[in-house]
Amino acid sequence: MKKILVISDTHLSGFSSGLPEPVLSELVSCDMLIHAGDFTGMNIYRELNSITNLVAVHGNSDGIGLTRLLPSSLKFNVENIRLGLVHGNGSEDTTIVNAYSVFQNCDIIIFGHSHLPINQTKNGVLMFNPGSPTDPRRAPGPSYGLITVENNSFNAKIVSFH
Repeated sequence: MKKILVISDTHLSGFSSGLPEPVLSELVSCDMLIHAGDFTGMNIYRELNSITNLVAVHGNSDGIGLTRLLPSSLKFNVENIRLGLVHGNGSEDTTIVNAYSVFQNCDIIIFGHSHLPINQTKNGVLMFNPGSPTDPRRAPGPSYGLITVENNSFNAKIVSFH
């Protein structure tokens, strides 16, 4: 079994400057961390990359260092589950449609940008936005995602905290 922590839109200079304790506590029991962009600081990328298996893309608020280092989208497998990862773009209403249009043949598409948690299926594909653990904006509160992959199947949930 693989346990994956999913975050996006952290908008931090480093995790010591504000990554919440519930996220840090969850991270120690995960096999992988997926970040869907908008780190906004190279330090948080470096810190996360040094402590875990990090898979990430850059977002629209990331500086030139991160946009040169990280792709804008990425397709990869965890066991036999096909994942697409993109930050996303557009308005609150179009972000999910725009993320869906980036990939073909995925089981899960992970995206961010809107800061709104989404865990819903579209045409047989799980559309998964973990929200933001540090900058919820219009969401009810901070959140992150957890995905478990085992025996060619997966389970995904949004974890809200205050």
